[in-house]
Amino acid sequence: MNQTKREQGTPDGLSAEFIISEADYLKAMKLFARMTPKVWGVLGALFVVIALAVLLGTNSVRGVAIGGGIGGAIALVMCRVASPVLARRHYRNYPAIKAPIRIRLQDDGVMMISADSRYLLKWQNIIKWRHNDEYVLLYTMPRLFYIVPRRLTDSGFDIAGLMAWLEGKVGPPR
Repeated sequence: MNQTKREQGTPDGLSAEFIISEADYLKAMKLFARMTPKVWGVLGALFVVIALAVLLGTNSVRGVAIGGGIGGAIALVMCRVASPVLARRHYRNYPAIKAPIRIRLQDDGVMMISADSRYLLKWQNIIKWRHNDEYVLLYTMPRLFYIVPRRLTDSGFDIAGLMAWLEGKVGPPR
């Protein structure tokens, strides 16, 4: 399935085919949900405000602050618990994601080809990207992304080249 071949007119001349497994989808969703430094900053600021309210506030302010802190902690834990459950359900109810996908780099973007569709992710329409040691996510909307497994390097696909093109055309990963 992970075949690579030379093609004319592509920046690195390579294409590869892959299938997104349920495990891939769950790990990609975890990468998607990873909190950015900006979000960590906001949470840190909220923590400081709550801590100050508990330490310096009146009894009623303390009660509200403690309740808000407990509610926030419960919400964070529930997101960690509910997210994988929902991701599994989404994967199982999404037949198209289980089909083979061919990826090809082109001068004007990243071509994604499946049995049902052919879509060019133009560089200017990729609003951001992020990666870890297993996946590269290409965002075309704030909550819509394409998953590119980094294991494609095993079949000769140039993931480092893709990331270099993304860095140059889209900007640094976020």
